[in-house]
Amino acid sequence: MPMTEVMVNLKEKGMTDALNTSMNLSEVTTVWAGVIAMTMFHTTVYGGNQMMVQRCMAAKSMGDAKKAMLMMGYVAFFIYFVFILLGVLFNAYYDGKEFDNGNTIILHYASEYGLPGLMGIIAAAILAASMSSLDSAFNSMATVSVADFYKRFYKPNESEEHYLKASRFFTVMWAVLIIIPAFMFATSTGSVLEVLSKAGSYFVGASFCMFVLGFYSKHITEKGLLIGVAASFIAIWYVAVATDIAWPWYCVIGVVVNAVVAYVASLATTGKQTTMHLYTVKGQQAEYARLNKPVKEGGWYVVPGKIDAPCYGLLVMFVFSLVLLWGLNEFIDNAPMLINFIRGCSFIVAVSVVGYAIYSFKRAKTTKQVVQTGQNPQ
Repeated sequence: MPMTEVMVNLKEKGMTDALNTSMNLSEVTTVWAGVIAMTMFHTTVYGGNQMMVQRCMAAKSMGDAKKAMLMMGYVAFFIYFVFILLGVLFNAYYDGKEFDNGNTIILHYASEYGLPGLMGIIAAAILAASMSSLDSAFNSMATVSVADFYKRFYKPNESEEHYLKASRFFTVMWAVLIIIPAFMFATSTGSVLEVLSKAGSYFVGASFCMFVLGFYSKHITEKGLLIGVAASFIAIWYVAVATDIAWPWYCVIGVVVNAVVAYVASLATTGKQTTMHLYTVKGQQAEYARLNKPVKEGGWYVVPGKIDAPCYGLLVMFVFSLVLLWGLNEFIDNAPMLINFIRGCSFIVAVSVVGYAIYSFKRAKTTKQVVQTGQNPQ
């Protein structure tokens, strides 16, 4: 079956219209859920997750860490495009056949295609991807367990060797405990990514709000924040069991409830504060100014609260993604228009890549000249 005919069939089933503007909060895949709720979700996952923080701390400099995060943002567009393309190709190959478990489609294909070694390559890829994520997760959970609980409340004055042994113990403990949720979700027939995101949506709202309030508010206290976190968990639990609101909005609900309750609880327990804490964004900016420290290193901001120019390219990619999704759905049943539209998008991507490469080269050259002259790049 020609690809254009496959796409037309998918459009007739309503499977190509990604820009659902419905205001119904019970629908999972709407533009508003994606732009508002999932923006908060991914900001927390990629900005405040201990696993991501550890990876950034392994970089040589702040600039390298930012480059890695930006590359992840830019490359994600093409990765998800490949996922969508694979879905379309499998739909064409199986002539629209529905599977009981969509997670096994690629395994069905591999077993039917009969290419020697293909199943082994897929198994190796799954194991490699799992190990690369699990080792970071175990390390993160062990670090939090030792630094934030064991060392702080139980054994505060032990040697580094003792804490190293404790971290190994917690690593094994978490490795065993994580088997339990693995069995709980083993029989799930929905998208693995959606199942994991749904489970995480119960917690990311509280986490997002903790970071935002901690960075930008001078009145929030630890006690008030913990009260807010507890209130947000209760609110999300109630929404999940008593309403049909879709799971992406759990993050937004958690943020709103946590922010309101934490702010009120903080004012009620300690009153208003007159100074910003040192580790808030404004506190750090004031400290940098007081010590006359450079706000940039290697052309990248190191002081909190400043946005580097390449970050704005992600907004351009976001708008481009919306236009691409709209165009694909709009011109699917008009092959000449679709081809011209794809050509135009490809040209824009090529020009953007070349332009960004030139900009990066000039930026690196300017930074090198500034460093050599000993100037302070502001």
